[in-house]
Amino acid sequence: MSAPPSRRFGFPDSPPDPRVMARFTEALEDNVNSYGMHCRPPGPLENPYRDLERRLVADAARFVGLPEDTLGYVCGGASEAALFAAWTARKMGIRHVLVSRNAHASTLKAAEVAGLDGGMMRAQAPLTAAGVAEALARLPDDAPLWAALTWVNPIHAETDDLEGVVRLLRERPAPTLVFVDGAVGGLLGPAVRGETLAGLDVDVLGMDFHKLGQAPVGTGLLLYRPGLHELVRTPGAYLPYGEDTTLVGSRNAAFAAAATASLELAADGTLGARFEALRPWDAALRDRLGEHLAARLFPYYLLDGGPAPLGEEDARALAAFGIHPMEVAGRVRIRICLAPGQDPEAFEALLARLERTLPRHSGVAAP
Repeated sequence: MSAPPSRRFGFPDSPPDPRVMARFTEALEDNVNSYGMHCRPPGPLENPYRDLERRLVADAARFVGLPEDTLGYVCGGASEAALFAAWTARKMGIRHVLVSRNAHASTLKAAEVAGLDGGMMRAQAPLTAAGVAEALARLPDDAPLWAALTWVNPIHAETDDLEGVVRLLRERPAPTLVFVDGAVGGLLGPAVRGETLAGLDVDVLGMDFHKLGQAPVGTGLLLYRPGLHELVRTPGAYLPYGEDTTLVGSRNAAFAAAATASLELAADGTLGARFEALRPWDAALRDRLGEHLAARLFPYYLLDGGPAPLGEEDARALAAFGIHPMEVAGRVRIRICLAPGQDPEAFEALLARLERTLPRHSGVAAP
């Protein structure tokens, strides 16, 4: 039995988790569409990835606290989900937009592309019930609204007051579509903070798996309430299922496999935050989330790549812990987290032996 891979902490662009990549590459070889649950009516072209996407949507909805009948599909990330939400809002006759000042740029672009040109209210970040009430005072009560909320901003680590704002928005007499950008919070909230959207009337949620789930960039999930299905379904004579509700149609089923593996890591408690204090905003985010975040989950070590390449024996020793030697070949700081079952003492002995190659390292004991 091979040793379980160590956890890596870094930027969203750093190497994804090997366990996720194994599932991703296996599915990538098939190079098929996921033929997802969004298609109506069901057709004869079944494949295992169709069922995988169905289970992923159901499991993710349960994970974040959305209703059991939630629909969705694998997408390119929360940015695509924002465009889906803006497109849906347009179909509802909505033209006005409410966002916080630190909303992701894709949210603003989505509103523009969808033609939501009735006016954009950018409230002080993070959104609070009081701030939203002040903004809504400038909007007629009967004006339909698209509200884009943020569940953990990746730069400032701020979270909009989702509960207070959503409840306030649902008191409006006019149609209001609530979109939550959960690119970070969709995994971080339930897995680390114990936060979910249970009890909140959210219409659309976008999730990214490459930020915290260590999946390949472009692995995302869109979840939406079933009442929107009739608005977004689009017939197509060439479609084997008759109609489609996605923005782009085809997408590789490998992303469904990667998202599933990533969600499993989050659900079983082995999810780690992927931020290292190499830039000022990363440091602020780490501090806001709690420096003890990684130590709460499993032991971790900071390693600085050395000036010389690793020898063959040392490379094999690192590989036994799931660490590729190329990751420590340069002068780049990485954070290594041991997986459950790995021996911290054995790893520390290895670090001591590698002291010349990796001149600096520090360990943090798990609680």
